Amino acid sequence: MSDLVPFSSMAWVNPPLSNPLPVLGMEVSFIPMQDVSDSGVWTHRQSRSIESIGAGYTSFQDGDVLFAKITPCMENGKGAHAIGLANGIGFGSTEFHVLRAKQGVCDRYIYHWCNSRDLRQAAEVQMTGSAGQKRVPADFFSRYEVQRLDLSEQRTIATILDSIDNAIHHTEQMIEKLQKVKAGLLHDLLTFGLDENGELRDPIRRPEQFKDSPLGRIPTEWEVESVNNLCFEIIDCKNRTPPITKDGHPVIRTPNVRDGLFILDNLVCTDPKSYTEWTARGKPEPGDVVITREAPYGEACIIPDDIVPPCLGQRMMMYKPDPLKLNNEFLVQMIYSQRMQRLFLGLAGGSTVGHLRVGDVRTLPIPHPKDVDEQKAIADYMIGMNAQIAIERENLSKLTRCKQGLMRDLLTGKVPIPQGIVEL
Repeated sequence: MSDLVPFSSMAWVNPPLSNPLPVLGMEVSFIPMQDVSDSGVWTHRQSRSIESIGAGYTSFQDGDVLFAKITPCMENGKGAHAIGLANGIGFGSTEFHVLRAKQGVCDRYIYHWCNSRDLRQAAEVQMTGSAGQKRVPADFFSRYEVQRLDLSEQRTIATILDSIDNAIHHTEQMIEKLQKVKAGLLHDLLTFGLDENGELRDPIRRPEQFKDSPLGRIPTEWEVESVNNLCFEIIDCKNRTPPITKDGHPVIRTPNVRDGLFILDNLVCTDPKSYTEWTARGKPEPGDVVITREAPYGEACIIPDDIVPPCLGQRMMMYKPDPLKLNNEFLVQMIYSQRMQRLFLGLAGGSTVGHLRVGDVRTLPIPHPKDVDEQKAIADYMIGMNAQIAIERENLSKLTRCKQGLMRDLLTGKVPIPQGIVEL
């Protein structure tokens, strides 16, 4: 295994500009903290004239690595590799440390090290200052030690990690594309519906297939009814979350409901006695639809089949749709429609951080096909689209875990560097 050396032996910390130097009239890049992502990517490029750059900003040049030093930006992974700067020069947040690769060191290697979980966790321990204003001191990089590797090894590691970054970026783009397709499909299906041939109705060519309703134009085969007329039961929770225990009955809270999915992360439990008390108004069962009233409101999903009998946490409500009147998956998709989300915004007082009242959730007007088969056909389209997105999200999760494992193994020298990789 190679010798350990201080990180500062590989990179200058907060060095002055060397070449080129700014001159009057020059356009330079400007990178505020909000223009870099939690994955260390420069997301939004902007430039300014050198005259408009006030005193006190951090300066850097092409190839430098920016490392967010203040909490919580540092812990979240914010930073960037400053490549392609306007005229080779940039200015940005004073909350960046600038790291410049020394001679014989690969700048992409420095960049990947700065994104590593091991380095960020070590930096967190050594932060100084008061709560909310804690920062990583510059001399942290003189104390933090890494494996000494030659330039060819550094480039090989950077190439491997760059290839995974490219795969992650491609997958993220695919998810974004599918999300846009889903949004368009959701709008069309829940606005025009499907005719007897399984095709979208056309309001331009066949206006007679549509009628006015309290929520705007809907297909003539549809109705707008209060959700309480379409459900066996609507249940609201106590105005507090039950006592949390290590195991027992799951408690469905707002973090467990996102984008139409039931999220297992952060799922907590309560004891049998509290479960009985919290389900006195009605027991949530598989197939029921839960909806959030606050933080954020208007999120919904179906309770899955493979779950221990759960109860509802604070600000949660639940629908038990009558399957002869309302398909549960259709209800979830309708809740996410533009029409319903605009309605929620009005009910919440026009605020994205507001809340829905119990009475509004109970009497929510639902546009729906009278034919449950059409509801199911619409729901099946969306289930298929959600399945594609779920596959890509799982791929993204696997790639992210793979990258973290490789970073730990390659950067620390725990695993020999593969041979035969084309260098950058």
